Amino acid sequence: MVRRSQLRYRWEWIDLPIALWISFWIAFILTILSFGFFLIWLGMSLMITIVFTYIANKAMPLKSKVTPSNHPTVDRMCDGASRELDMKRPRVYLNDSKDVNAYSRGILSPIIVLQKGIIDLMDQEEVNFVIGHEMGHIKMRHAPIRTLFESSMVRVPLLLYPPMFIFRMLFLRGRLSRSMEFSADRAGLHATGDIRSAVRCIIKLSTREKSVDPEDVEEAINMEMGDIAGMRRSRLISRTLSTHPDGLRRIEELVRYSKRTGVGWPEGVYTTG
Repeated sequence: MVRRSQLRYRWEWIDLPIALWISFWIAFILTILSFGFFLIWLGMSLMITIVFTYIANKAMPLKSKVTPSNHPTVDRMCDGASRELDMKRPRVYLNDSKDVNAYSRGILSPIIVLQKGIIDLMDQEEVNFVIGHEMGHIKMRHAPIRTLFESSMVRVPLLLYPPMFIFRMLFLRGRLSRSMEFSADRAGLHATGDIRSAVRCIIKLSTREKSVDPEDVEEAINMEMGDIAGMRRSRLISRTLSTHPDGLRRIEELVRYSKRTGVGWPEGVYTTG
C-alpha cells in the first residue's frame, strides 16, 4: 500500500504549512482592509472555480475517454497505476493534440488528460510514469490545495491586492508547485516500477527526442549529472519563477528516492553517490 506520507516530498511537508500560514495572514489583513468584502469575494471565487471545473470535466467528449474498447493498452496502464497507488481510478481522456503534455484537474471529480503527442513520444513504461505522476497529484489532493491557496485568490483585483500576486508567483506557483512535482514524480515511479523508465521519460520531456542514449540513463542513476542528453540546469531567475523543476533536478531527486526506498531500483547497480 502506497501512502500519501510516503510519496510527499520532504520540502512539501514544510511548504504546505508555510503557504497556509501566509495565506491566513494575507486573508486576515485583506478582510480587515475590505471590511469583510474579501471573504465574500473569496467564497464566491472558490465556488465558481469548483463549479466551472466540474462542468468542464463533465463536458469532455465521450469519444476521447479511455476505455477498454477504444484505447485498451492505455486503459490497462491506468488500471495498473491506480492499483499500484492504491487509489480509485480517475476518468482518463486522450485527445488528439500533438503537444507533449498531460495534466490532471478537478476537485469533486478529478480527471486526467493525456495528449497524443506524449503517447507518440513515450514507450509503454514511460507512459506509465506519466499516468502515475498525474494520479499522484490526485492522490495527494494537489488540485484542492492549489484551488484553496491560488485559484480563488487570483481573482482578487491585483491592483488592489498586490501582495497576493507576489505571493502567488513566487511561492504558490513557484516553490510549492515545484515541491508538488517532486512528490508526483515519486508516484510515477511507483506506477512504472523502474527507475530507468522514469529517467528516460524525464529526459524525453526535457529534450522532446524519441530516443535516449542508454549511457545517459546509466549515468543518471549513478548520479553523474555532468552531461545527460545535453540537458542544462535552469538559471536562478527561471528556477524561481518556474512551476516545474528542471529535468536534472527531477532526475536527481527521483534517483535518491529510488535508491533509498528500493522502489524501481535495479539490483546489482553500483552507484558512486
